[in-house]
Amino acid sequence: LIHHRIMMLDVQSLQHAIAMPSTIPGYGFTALQAFVVASSYFKESQDPTLYSKFASMKDGSFDNDAISSRNGMLRIYVPSVIVAVVYLLLSGEIKPCVPLLFTHFLKRVLEVLGLHNYSGSMPGSQANFIGTYYALMTLLISCVAVPATKVDPNLQSLGYGLFAIGILGNLYHHWLLARLRSQSKKKTDSKKKYVPPEGGLFSFVAAPHYFFEVIGWVGIGVVAQQLNAIFVALSMASYLSGRAKSTNDFYLKTFDESEWPRSRKAILPGLF
Repeated sequence: LIHHRIMMLDVQSLQHAIAMPSTIPGYGFTALQAFVVASSYFKESQDPTLYSKFASMKDGSFDNDAISSRNGMLRIYVPSVIVAVVYLLLSGEIKPCVPLLFTHFLKRVLEVLGLHNYSGSMPGSQANFIGTYYALMTLLISCVAVPATKVDPNLQSLGYGLFAIGILGNLYHHWLLARLRSQSKKKTDSKKKYVPPEGGLFSFVAAPHYFFEVIGWVGIGVVAQQLNAIFVALSMASYLSGRAKSTNDFYLKTFDESEWPRSRKAILPGLF
């Protein structure tokens, strides 16, 4: 179905289907987004944001601002769920991408509460900043997205398909990571804190969960059918690609060749 929808789209139809900013400030904001797209990869690949394993590597460096990792992740995701719900309840327009945003962030909240195994801490100020950024990003996409009466049906179907693949692939690999952490806690070798992830696409890349999350964000951008929403997807791709590189670098330093082959890629199987 996705291949069929792609074949039905050509460059000219895409130009007509993707809504552009309607004001000069809107184009200025688009330029700012382009800068974020260009810079996020380099920042995250050199100095990854302090959550998950990267926060535990710097334990003690933010003691005055430390909160539990679970608390931090809830601060990151819950505001976007609230924004999406309020928009769905109060907006007079039906926009197909808003339920996708709600689904994405609600899934993340449920994973935090019922799937992931957390230990350690992260900076509270950083969790608050990311949560605010995601909430504003959710509001931006909700406001600028094309309403249901104007969507291109081929793009909409393509976007729904990409989103479904992204969210299910992301969930599966999150489940693999959660199972791995549960098993590692039962090991008696306390000196070895990390074990290499395995299963699914972990045999090919360090961060398949990021790969599928990017696919999901592209799906949201395609359903929104608006340039700024697509730039949000591109910025997430840049950010997650940089974080995937940092993750792969960490694994290469932590594990030997038999545990983590030197040829394994970061996020795109066989490519990068």
